[in-house]
Amino acid sequence: MQLMALKEFSKNPGYDSMQLNICVLCVSGEEKGGALGSKIVIEHFLELLNPVLVLCEGGTGLPSVSFAGIHKPVFNISIAEKRSLWLKLSVLNSDGGHTSVYNRYSAQTIFIQALDRLLSAWPTPVFGTTTRQMFQSLGEASRGLKGFGLKNMHRRIFRPVLKKYMHTHPVMTSLF
Repeated sequence: MQLMALKEFSKNPGYDSMQLNICVLCVSGEEKGGALGSKIVIEHFLELLNPVLVLCEGGTGLPSVSFAGIHKPVFNISIAEKRSLWLKLSVLNSDGGHTSVYNRYSAQTIFIQALDRLLSAWPTPVFGTTTRQMFQSLGEASRGLKGFGLKNMHRRIFRPVLKKYMHTHPVMTSLF
């Protein structure tokens, strides 16, 4: 996607006369937290690269965050889909039968229902360092009572409000 964006950018009138140094940097380990990828670049080479713009695969861009009273573009760090989930499910029952005949007590049906419940479950917000910093920044930009609430969103007293908002605004689930 980033290469396609650069290709489209290069089609702009006047591109040839722009004083730009465009670098494409591919790093490893992003699906496992980036400790062996972008973290090394940031810690050791950021000043050397001196980027003005960084295109990456993650994050959600919103034209505004109306619930926070912020009416300008906001880009969050998307972290929810960056973790692996390994499941080992087993179903033990004494009800046999042929799989082509529906049986609500068959192992296959129980297995499918369990996966459906897993996929239908709403996530419980977990506030790591990155998420906490993001909400604190939103709170500082919002100010007032909303700003106070956003800065302290990690506290248990605000969990019911956050869960309710996550149900009505599913894009919020990508923040956790």
